Amino acid sequence: MKCRKIIQSQHVVLRLLLILFVLFFTSFNLFAQENEPNNTAANANNFGLNSTITAYIGTDNDAFDWFSITIPEEGSLKVKSTSAENDYYYINLIDVDAERILSSATVSSGETDSISRINLQAGTYYVQVAKSGSYVGTYTLRNTFTPALLNNDSEPNDKVEEAKVLAINSSTTGRLNYVLENVADLADWYSITIPEEGTLKIT
Repeated sequence: MKCRKIIQSQHVVLRLLLILFVLFFTSFNLFAQENEPNNTAANANNFGLNSTITAYIGTDNDAFDWFSITIPEEGSLKVKSTSAENDYYYINLIDVDAERILSSATVSSGETDSISRINLQAGTYYVQVAKSGSYVGTYTLRNTFTPALLNNDSEPNDKVEEAKVLAINSSTTGRLNYVLENVADLADWYSITIPEEGTLKIT
């Protein structure tokens, strides 16, 4: 009779230990807001502009998390990340080709680090989070998009034969060196026709 009670008690203890084990390893991602799988650019989770997301990384089948951010116009994009429990992981800002790394950082537990690019053209960019070694846990991402300050010029006007007409005694605004797929807008051309001899000043 005593043996039976001891065996039953052992079964109860083992069940409790099993429950605690499961709760321990699932509690890391109780607050994760991502949708798995998102281990490649092809199944990246949408990451809305100027929003925050909490996600989880670290299991054998979850070495990477991908998120896509679509910016509607030229401007700067910054992504901050922090984690209270994941000791060490990497964050990368990746170009629209889903290959070229534009900015990267290493985030340590309890610290905040960021990736950014100030001269992006409109398009869909990616944030990749990569685990380091056996470290696991949740982390937070926050993205901030800031549109370019001045209105853009009318493109294309990158060479003399594409020059845009600039009327006499008028003004315009434009943008230079915004990048898409590693190609920058390096020059803007304008043509000004003066009707007679005189002085022309550009400021």
